[in-house]
Amino acid sequence: MNVNLAGLILVFAGTASQGLAQWADPSSGIVFDAPTQSIRRIAGFPGAASLSKPLVQNLDWAVIAPSGKRGIAETQSGDFVWLEASGDEFSATRVVAPGAGPFLARWNAASNAVRIYSAACSCFFTVTLHSGQPVLTGQTQILDTASGTVQDFSWKQSITLVATDAGLYRMGISSSQLLKSADSGVTYLLEESGRVWATRGATGEILEVVQRRGEYGELRLVTADPAALSDVASIVTSGNSILAADRKTQRIRQIGLTSGVVEQSWDLDAVPGRMTSIGARPVWIVHERSKAQDPMLILDASNAPRVYFIPGGGEQ
Repeated sequence: MNVNLAGLILVFAGTASQGLAQWADPSSGIVFDAPTQSIRRIAGFPGAASLSKPLVQNLDWAVIAPSGKRGIAETQSGDFVWLEASGDEFSATRVVAPGAGPFLARWNAASNAVRIYSAACSCFFTVTLHSGQPVLTGQTQILDTASGTVQDFSWKQSITLVATDAGLYRMGISSSQLLKSADSGVTYLLEESGRVWATRGATGEILEVVQRRGEYGELRLVTADPAALSDVASIVTSGNSILAADRKTQRIRQIGLTSGVVEQSWDLDAVPGRMTSIGARPVWIVHERSKAQDPMLILDASNAPRVYFIPGGGEQ
């Protein structure tokens, strides 16, 4: 049975409101589908996969945890909710957020806590599962407005790394520190693991921001190709290589971390965006749908790396 959160809002007075949903094994993939404003399952094998009927509907946005068993979302009626599945039973619990949307959300590796950035208050807050209930934990962190527009962030424990159009920042409990400025046309890209990359579009450079003893300083050149890497949207690590998605060429390149050599590449039928992981395996969404007829593009590097598409369509 599908779960319609617009109906569940009426009974949020308790600690949780429950309905039934079929939640697949996380290896098949659970994703937020923007055109249908719902959470759906990717079912099937690479090259022959499809999106299931909506499992949860009436959402403005949602971010799924690495386990595939939890999510954080905002409903169309403005409620901020923690989503969780236990077997076939699905629950939604309302959480009082200190800020307002638009939001960015990043889960921890254990899938029991999520840190969220609210553009309305330029602040970060964390929701953690405690004694079976999601609660706000820790201190709200305020980012100085002089730090620029937030583009992405990653976090581990009390430290949050923030990439803005002004540079790379590290936020602690009560202060923020500029680690690297965005001079010379540099853009900083963050992985969910906390690894940091710098790109220069004019020269096609990809540089690793090296961390030593907890400090980010040295820039190590990985590769440079102005014709192929002038507009890199996202970088993820896969084994001893990186996967770099370039908007201008609409191509993903697998590049050796040590050699800097392109090992293989994949042409895309759409402009890539931020590569978002699906579950615990090395599988990423490369292109998220913006219209119901658009396909979703998936990069699977778990065995022989390949890009495959999931056909477009509305609710099935």
